[in-house]
Amino acid sequence: MPLQPNGGKLLMPVETEADVCALFEKALALSQTSGFLTRDRYRADIEDHFYYIGAICPQHFRPLQQEVVNLSGEQLTFFHFSFSTWLYLLHDAPDSCAEQLLQRLLRADQDCSPSILEAMLAAIGTPTALAAMAEYAERTHKQNVFRDLGFWLPGKGKRAEPRFTRHRSAVRFQPIDTTLPLQELVKRPHPVGLPVSFIAGEPASSMITWHYLTLDLARIDGLPPTSFSRIHLVSPPQHSGWTLFCTISQQNLYTQAHLHVSEDQDLEMLEQLQEQAIEHQNDGRGELLLLPYDDQLVYRNGHTQLTKGVHGDVGGPPLGLDENPCCPICKKLMFHVCTVATTLREYGDGFRSLFFCEGCMQIASQAMGWN
Repeated sequence: MPLQPNGGKLLMPVETEADVCALFEKALALSQTSGFLTRDRYRADIEDHFYYIGAICPQHFRPLQQEVVNLSGEQLTFFHFSFSTWLYLLHDAPDSCAEQLLQRLLRADQDCSPSILEAMLAAIGTPTALAAMAEYAERTHKQNVFRDLGFWLPGKGKRAEPRFTRHRSAVRFQPIDTTLPLQELVKRPHPVGLPVSFIAGEPASSMITWHYLTLDLARIDGLPPTSFSRIHLVSPPQHSGWTLFCTISQQNLYTQAHLHVSEDQDLEMLEQLQEQAIEHQNDGRGELLLLPYDDQLVYRNGHTQLTKGVHGDVGGPPLGLDENPCCPICKKLMFHVCTVATTLREYGDGFRSLFFCEGCMQIASQAMGWN
């Protein structure tokens, strides 16, 4: 079992439903204790266990869905999991769970942080839960809370709409033989390190200096239909805190580009990035392998990036480290496709995410610093 809890204080089996129930009881017992040595140092390990369960065997948690929704605020504070953990534990929970969470939120439970209950409600994903999210957001003007989790609130009584696929794959980089012609690399499903001229035309190419990856959308489950078949995660000569919007053609080429910068940029650093793009444009070429979330990955600290060669995910919800982009044309929240670390192909620093608007032919590459 490649579960490596971050704190290293607790390691329990989770192979059966009985194992998961025993873990849940252990967590409940820990939630009643106090002090750094007995409570806080175990909480990260507990979440790593449940993150693993959500990835490998979420069916073992289903009998506990109603029980966890019934927990007191003090207990839920100990179960203060990230949204990406709740998303797979509470998926398709009974409507009674969504209704109870909505009522707790509307009456403003004093003993529980609303952010915990909001993440739990959003994680369920059923029509009842999506309608409850919309009702709650409209009453409390908290649309941005759910947008940060990857949900679009169209308003006018319409249900919330998830703008990500629950299907996840870990992204593993595989270098290629340096003798492989670029014309062959570009034919691979998910190439890394292509020349800008292969993925963009003028005037967009004048704003792009670096190619991280290309994804073949037909090989990714759960995406909305598009008139383009491949999209590219790219970078301008910027370090972090930017979103690059590109118009894509039906031939999968970026044709127009518009840069939004949210952080001040050091001019000297920008010059260094431009020089790096020229000097190292042929470095780090290869392709991506999309690995299933199974027991071959290493699970620790709420991610799988300690797995050899893994640099992020295709699918799943956005990280939420920055404001998720809305389409510059229709203003709808864009669909999250992937997030990878810049260690995939060193350029800039932090995380890089890729989004699209299927109706307006808009792609967004977004840069965030390390959280």
